Amino acid sequence: MAGTLQLGATFDLAATRNLTLTTNGGTIDTNTLSSTVSGNVTGPGSLLKIGAGALTLAGSSTYGGTTSVDGGTLKITGAVANGDGYAGNAAGSDGKVLVTGNSANWTNGGELYVGYRGAGELTIADGATVSSSQAYTGHTFGSSGTVKVIGQGSTLEQQP
Repeated sequence: MAGTLQLGATFDLAATRNLTLTTNGGTIDTNTLSSTVSGNVTGPGSLLKIGAGALTLAGSSTYGGTTSVDGGTLKITGAVANGDGYAGNAAGSDGKVLVTGNSANWTNGGELYVGYRGAGELTIADGATVSSSQAYTGHTFGSSGTVKVIGQGSTLEQQP
């Protein structure tokens, strides 16, 4: 996947359908809609989620680039492993990440920014795990970040 996939209707991708991010990365614009990707997201590229709607990643995804959420909500109910992670990366953006469920995890091989230049929110719930080498909230002047860890077994871990 390279370029932008813009949703014009609610869209769910079956577990038998995978997405590959090329080195140029890919953008998913959910508009105000909801979409679920049950398959895996792989490749060397980055994933940018924009639009006010919700995108759920339910598969087992591993890709080399970053995960950035600059609008709406990225819901992780499966496993996602990537480079750096951002919620609210772009100036003026508002991005939310919800990692929920006992087997859900988001592993950032690099750093995690909740509110890099924009507003970011990370919620870890119902036994989910998020890990990174370092985690920051409200990273630059004018940005803001909130992290919520809710429910038994939910964790935010620092990797060595």
